[in-house]
Amino acid sequence: MLNSNFKRKIVVFVITSLFSYQAYSQENISFLSNTKITGGVYLHEIIPLVGILGQGNRYLYASPEIGIHHRFNNSPLSISYRRAWNYVSDANNEIYFAQRESGSDYDEIDLFFLNYHLEKPKINYRFGIGYFHKRWIVPAYFISRGIGLEGIFEYRGLVLATAFELQNLNIEFKKHIELPDISFFEAHLYTISLNKYFSLQKKELVKQTHQSNNFFDNFHLYVSMRLQAIKYYHTQNADLFNFFGFVPGIGLSYFDPKNQLEFVICRNSWKRYIGGTYDNDLIGYISTSGIVVKKHFMLKHPQRKLIVGLGWYPISNDNEPERIKMRTLIDPESGTEFLWPRRKQLNVFGVGATVAYQLNRNYSIEYRHIFPYLGDTAFSPWYGSLGVSYRLF
Repeated sequence: MLNSNFKRKIVVFVITSLFSYQAYSQENISFLSNTKITGGVYLHEIIPLVGILGQGNRYLYASPEIGIHHRFNNSPLSISYRRAWNYVSDANNEIYFAQRESGSDYDEIDLFFLNYHLEKPKINYRFGIGYFHKRWIVPAYFISRGIGLEGIFEYRGLVLATAFELQNLNIEFKKHIELPDISFFEAHLYTISLNKYFSLQKKELVKQTHQSNNFFDNFHLYVSMRLQAIKYYHTQNADLFNFFGFVPGIGLSYFDPKNQLEFVICRNSWKRYIGGTYDNDLIGYISTSGIVVKKHFMLKHPQRKLIVGLGWYPISNDNEPERIKMRTLIDPESGTEFLWPRRKQLNVFGVGATVAYQLNRNYSIEYRHIFPYLGDTAFSPWYGSLGVSYRLF
């Protein structure tokens, strides 16, 4: 049976393979053209509950799915990684036990594939074999753990896939085979993915290859997705936290074409929802804001740049100790002074360095590391992240 350490090694191997030094070499034209981000929906069934009250009510769900796909050059083979997750909350789902709170559960699945592509004139086919790891955190997880019962179920094994790659949509049918106990016919082991490729090699518009002299045309809005190691996987609970977390973000920048300087205001937020509780489903929250100055260095290719930056990053981190400042207040009746604690949402502050490689006008790959000077250890590895950003305009 494949354990969590093996799964973590696979994730690290895929990430380092896709974002290795090749992306910075002169051979990156073919490498990037064969690497794509995937996004779409994952159609599946959460395992039905069978208990005192009879059959559960878990039916087909459409969950978000994201991933990365790389096709080997001049080869019918490719590798891919995808993750889908689903959060469900049921008000009064335990009403028979006089608990009127909202129960919740959380279902997620990781998929690693080796694919074989068969291209035809009208339609392309893709056949894959891989490994899946599914975790289902049920309502009352914390209560069941407290009395020695399992509140989380894990399923892993082989997965077979057949996909039809259309012009604007990929339709993929998957069959999961649970190991080591061979399970085959359960409904939750049949899934469908509907997703689309987003290429890192976007064609440039000729009229946009020059810098504009208009002040307002040099403002840009972008979105990003980062991959960051999660500290709490090691220090708190490996059942509830993942080794890696996906961190979406948004930013606004102004580019000075004369000095090749960019001034950026950005924010990234990571949240971790779980099931297994009747009161608070949010166990992880890290919001990172940034004020950054970046310097652009032109490379041989007219659309590619090396970008280095330095910034200030205030962070709100729910899993780190709160920052408390004492305030002096006056009692309106007695006129006496007393100290009152004031909790600060921003509890970690740091300075950060970024190194980015601009693939074209729209896409950039960036590594960022923040060195906290308040609220956490300066050289903590958990504040490093690897991201892909897309410029909207």
